[in-house]
Amino acid sequence: MNVIVGGQTVATNVEYPMCIYEICQTLSGYATVKSGGISFALEDSTGKNYVPSQFQKLSLTNNTQNTFVLSPPTSGNVNDSDAGHLFVDDDTPVANSVQIRIANVDPRNPTVSVYILPNGVTPSGNPSISSLTIGTASSYMTLPPGSYTVWFVGNFGVLGPQQYLSWGPTTYSANQNYTVYLMQQIDSDRAVILADN
Repeated sequence: MNVIVGGQTVATNVEYPMCIYEICQTLSGYATVKSGGISFALEDSTGKNYVPSQFQKLSLTNNTQNTFVLSPPTSGNVNDSDAGHLFVDDDTPVANSVQIRIANVDPRNPTVSVYILPNGVTPSGNPSISSLTIGTASSYMTLPPGSYTVWFVGNFGVLGPQQYLSWGPTTYSANQNYTVYLMQQIDSDRAVILADN
């Protein structure tokens, strides 16, 4: 896919990320574009634009960082158009800490709860984040730097019921902000972790 903003190509050959539990480095970085109203497209080699119509004209605020995620249709009907989700990212770190938030873009799980736990700890008690609906992101949680596993609570069974999807362990560095995106990948679910600063 090529990313076209305001009529100019700002990234080429952007592919679905294949990173697993590490912070994903395979995507294009932030592109600097003008604020205000701009056109936006994700085009394949034939020039077809995959961005849903409501996101083809964006109104971006000055001095913000934004991430757009294209996901399968929220209806679950493969004949429907793909869904789009636009998130405003926080690029201001907390000194000597990690900030992590979760974004739900998984049409198979319109609502999830999430535990963010140190490596080796399994879920119990109240989740870190409750009832996160599709197309929304949680607030950033401030944590000590270290290794964490993100546990999603939802419906993750392909061959049968499975309540949890664990993602990690992943090492999160100090003075960094991250978003963990819950996504659908063909018939299964996965997370993609992106640095927000």
